[in-house]
Amino acid sequence: MKRIPVMEDFYSLGTKVGEVVSGLFFGSGDMELEIKADATPVTIADKTVYKLVGDWRDALFPDLAIVSEEGHKGELTGDPDQYHLRLDEIDGTVTYVQGQPAFSSLFALIRGSKVVASMIVDPIGRRIYTAEEDKGAFCNKVRIKVQQALPPIPTVGIVSWPYRIKDGKPINNMLLRDMLSGKRGSVAGKLHDRGFAVQDCPSIGYFDAFVAAGKISATIFPGPTLHDTAAGDLLVREAGGVARDLYGHTLSYSKPYVFGHICASRVIYQVVEDVVSDVLKSQQIDSYDPLLSWKF
Repeated sequence: MKRIPVMEDFYSLGTKVGEVVSGLFFGSGDMELEIKADATPVTIADKTVYKLVGDWRDALFPDLAIVSEEGHKGELTGDPDQYHLRLDEIDGTVTYVQGQPAFSSLFALIRGSKVVASMIVDPIGRRIYTAEEDKGAFCNKVRIKVQQALPPIPTVGIVSWPYRIKDGKPINNMLLRDMLSGKRGSVAGKLHDRGFAVQDCPSIGYFDAFVAAGKISATIFPGPTLHDTAAGDLLVREAGGVARDLYGHTLSYSKPYVFGHICASRVIYQVVEDVVSDVLKSQQIDSYDPLLSWKF
């Protein structure tokens, strides 16, 4: 019988990832920065985590496919019962390079189209967030919950990228028009008008974990990438919150993309969804197609 990782396996791996990445962050300062073909940065930390996780997989779970931002191991067979690991080695590479401690490593164990376990490692904060389907969400093995009531100033985090064109086509343009522009008609503007503080997220996983732990109220991610969505999806839901795509649909991982995501406490989710829906309608975006705005 093929062995599947359990939470203690992930927690042990997360501890190692945290130690290695923290050591690199506070190390010599040579991050070996490169710019990939899709105009995103990659560093020695990304490559080191990819190797560490790959070695872990080869030694303990050789049948487990890994699909990550920096490379793949094994193959997805299409079997609805197949397990595979979605990995984002360093989510928030820009802040890592800048020396800001707001980045994370994201892990999601997916069976077919569902996330069954996830982990978000905050190496500088020394926090390991974990969740298992129907078993709750935890930070350093202590149970966490989303906000049960709104604070005086609710905070919503939004991820965005600058608009860029390469070879006549848009690349990495996760910024839907007016998503975070500051205009009165934008998502940020509409949330501001409702009394919410809006914060630009350098690492969506880092901020999704904050939603799960009750530190902020919601996040909005307008990108299509599974590795940026899956870990926070399960973590927030197991912490008692809501995680859906930008159109309010249940997130599914049966395709190589998702339609963005909203993670939120239940006391604010509907307001955030309504704001996003209003902006999508005002931009006449009825069927946001991530394949048009992201180079896979």
